[in-house]
Amino acid sequence: MHRGSFDADGESAVSAAIRMGKPLSLLIVDVDHFKSINDRFGHAEGDRVLKSMAALLAETIGGNDQVFRIGGEEFAILTQQSHAPARLLGETIRNAAKASAHTARFNLTVSAGVSTVSETTRSLADIFALADQRLYKAKLSGRDRVVGEPGSEAIILQAAPRTA
Repeated sequence: MHRGSFDADGESAVSAAIRMGKPLSLLIVDVDHFKSINDRFGHAEGDRVLKSMAALLAETIGGNDQVFRIGGEEFAILTQQSHAPARLLGETIRNAAKASAHTARFNLTVSAGVSTVSETTRSLADIFALADQRLYKAKLSGRDRVVGEPGSEAIILQAAPRTA
């Protein structure tokens, strides 16, 4: 799906979430250092990376969630989850990108910003602006990370499966 679909579907999803009292979160996912892939390997290879990223995102999200390419190497995901699970989804995506087939060749990573419909974010523009601000923070703080609501990191660490 593309930006036009995102705007229309996103407004509908936010309205429905508010009307029905259900959670809705937005993740903006950006491929880190994508310009260097295009510069070093050409636009055809860059297009292959973007197509595989779109496929990876579609595989990773839930059946009721939606993925949109909103420009360049940026994707938006509307998920019918509250903030902590949406942030965990961001971490799942980040880890899946690092494990993808393109990682060995490009050292592929993604950064993401997460926001959720709330009393202060009641429109697509509101949740988009907040997710975008958090994406920018993820980029500025070193990339290859997911930034969400302050304090949600502890919830994510508790929700993550433990390995022996």
